[in-house]
Amino acid sequence: MRNLLLTLACLLVLTALQAQQDERGYFGIKAGVNMSNIRSANHFTDGDLLNSKIGMAGGLFYHLGLTKALSIQPELLYSQMGSEFDANALRAESPAGKVNLNYLSLPILIRVSPFKPIGLFAGPQLDYYLGGKADYDGDVADQGLSYGSSGSSQTFFSVTAGVEIRLFKAVGIYGRYIYGLSDITSGEIGDLFTEGSDLYNDALQFGLSIGFPGKPKEEMVEAQAVMAPPLDTDGDGTPDLNDNCPLVAGSAKYNGCPVPDSDGDGINDETDKCPALFGTSKYMGCPVPDTDGDGFNDEQDKCPTQAGTLKYNGCPTPDTDGDGINDDNDRCPTQRGSAQYNGCPVPDSDGDGINDDVDKCPHYPGDAANGGCPDMTIYFANAEPTLTADDKARLDKALEVINDNPSTNLSIEGHASTVGDAASNMKLSQKRADNIMEYFKSKGVAATRMTATGYGETMPVTGANKAEGDLLSRRVVIKVKQ
Repeated sequence: MRNLLLTLACLLVLTALQAQQDERGYFGIKAGVNMSNIRSANHFTDGDLLNSKIGMAGGLFYHLGLTKALSIQPELLYSQMGSEFDANALRAESPAGKVNLNYLSLPILIRVSPFKPIGLFAGPQLDYYLGGKADYDGDVADQGLSYGSSGSSQTFFSVTAGVEIRLFKAVGIYGRYIYGLSDITSGEIGDLFTEGSDLYNDALQFGLSIGFPGKPKEEMVEAQAVMAPPLDTDGDGTPDLNDNCPLVAGSAKYNGCPVPDSDGDGINDETDKCPALFGTSKYMGCPVPDTDGDGFNDEQDKCPTQAGTLKYNGCPTPDTDGDGINDDNDRCPTQRGSAQYNGCPVPDSDGDGINDDVDKCPHYPGDAANGGCPDMTIYFANAEPTLTADDKARLDKALEVINDNPSTNLSIEGHASTVGDAASNMKLSQKRADNIMEYFKSKGVAATRMTATGYGETMPVTGANKAEGDLLSRRVVIKVKQ
């Protein structure tokens, strides 16, 4: 078996050196490291005490391309395997150290390249044991490891798979996993470990590969045919060897092909202003333009410079009443309005001529002087501040307005006629205002909404005569604060 392995290795080297070097078949070298370990398949005592070790890997390979994406790659590598181990990992009271196992490996890889820089590979691997030792820590002497005189016991099988990335044309980095299939427990290696253990080599290998490809076959054929006149079937001046369209006359600029029409619109790329977009000759090979970008081309758009909608043939939605709210959203498209009322004018719910936006009592007809609220004036007899039943009935009517508009605040203003002295009239007017405020409070109106102020005889009312003026002046006016 040893002679067979060495013979295969020699054949690999000779084939690589003697083969015609081109892009399909070439040889190269690779170098890397193994992160190896020994795997226990069944009942190895303290198998978790075996740790990975670093070793070298390197050698030759021959790459033979079968197709552009498929190739076969045999390799001949020197590979250092084994494992580090903790104290008592091999046998009781054994010291810590390393198991160093050296192999001559012959992997036969099938390689697939789905993308140009990336190659995936896998295949069987034959490993021939060259030698090794148990390297103990401390003062314990190292121990050489042998399989004896039987050559068959020194040959093992594995499988490997990995990936390679080409950094340059002939330089790449790779990583692979090696999975041992043959039990390495034999001879002095078997004596190291607990009796009955089945042990296998495992490793992660990382490295650098350098290939030495020769010239492409096409270049060699071209060099051999220099003396022969080039064949030019279509007579366009570009030899068939370099003509991408050998049966159709073209130009050298396009490698013997006619001037292309990339978008298929019948206008070749050299005269087409939009070579990647299907267009028309009217627009120099470009599509019919859409100046306003509304999705309707200018030949169909009734308003080509204003973005619009299909409903209005490419024109914007109109605003008939010019209130800034287009007709589709305007509930009163022929009357100027506001966004607050969906395009309609501000309403005047109570019809008092004061629209609801400024009307403090929008549901009760009133006048502008009182914020759109009704007149709420109570008249008193001479020198009298007391509220009569009729007065309270009128105030109850006013309460309906006040309670229905809780955001309004009231100014209760008391007045008196000029009959009597001014000081007495001032007190009388204040009393009249206070009585109305107290009545409202008794009906649930918050005091914070009201102020009561007496103005005495300072604001008299002029009537047809003095008697009528005095009668109208004895009053309390309930106003809505603006």
